[in-house]
Amino acid sequence: MIYPSSAQFITSAANIAGAPEFAMSEVAFLGRSNVGKSSLINALTGRKNLAKSSSTPGKTQLINFFEVKFKQKLAADSDDSQAKMPPDLASKGALNSDANYARDFADAAASERNLKQDSILNLKSASADFESDRHADLAAGLASNSAQSSELNFTGRSALNLADNPAFSDLASLGENISLIFVDLPGFGYAKVSKKLHYIWQKNLDEFIKERLNIKLFVHLIDARQFDLEIDKNLQNYLSSFLRGDQKVVRLYTKADKLNQSERAKLLRHDPQAILVSTLKGSGLAKAREIIVRRAFGL
Repeated sequence: MIYPSSAQFITSAANIAGAPEFAMSEVAFLGRSNVGKSSLINALTGRKNLAKSSSTPGKTQLINFFEVKFKQKLAADSDDSQAKMPPDLASKGALNSDANYARDFADAAASERNLKQDSILNLKSASADFESDRHADLAAGLASNSAQSSELNFTGRSALNLADNPAFSDLASLGENISLIFVDLPGFGYAKVSKKLHYIWQKNLDEFIKERLNIKLFVHLIDARQFDLEIDKNLQNYLSSFLRGDQKVVRLYTKADKLNQSERAKLLRHDPQAILVSTLKGSGLAKAREIIVRRAFGL
């Protein structure tokens, strides 16, 4: 079982040139504007106000970096299968400890052998004509502004990446303490900015996503209420057009608490292995944490 132990904001950057390098694997969160990226990062890390969220489309204009530390309950450390829920995760607000979350957290202890079958997006190659209209399909919320300094150990572009270590064969091999860099990217889609600024954001974000070597996992967030939008299909094709062999994509459906039974059934028919999460109810978060850690380290 994996749960958050600490998290801190490191810095913001307008583009790849202003972004520091870290000797840790990076997990990039992306999706259309207002899909709930910041709220999900807060819920996954157990920090309610770590990533700033806004209801204004395009409000997030920078690439934001967070150092996130997790602990995992190894089998040898406990005689019972249900670990005690961390205090931060039992707090009110975005991380409410309701019945759904408690059940989900407990189930995570027994999910090790099943996660290999979980819903990981195996993206196919983009269509031949996608590249020509890629920039038209990627709309807005792209990065702008300056970077701050960080106390972490920065390295060059060839930074040692823990995900490349062949010794990591399963979760237990990662040890009790696990560190990652979470990257909160500006949203794609509508933004209340000028066309010129929109173009600059788009260019900067496109370059960062394609050239950032330490990104080992892209977490594509999709609004569970609108799971079949063209912008999400285009984003999937966009990622597949350059995805490296050491990179993976995980698809998470946000705002699952807004669905009724009929709507949930419709989504599951669309994607039978859909991973649904709710930051309000806390459901799906334990499973999402474990999948993110696994895929970031190539497991």
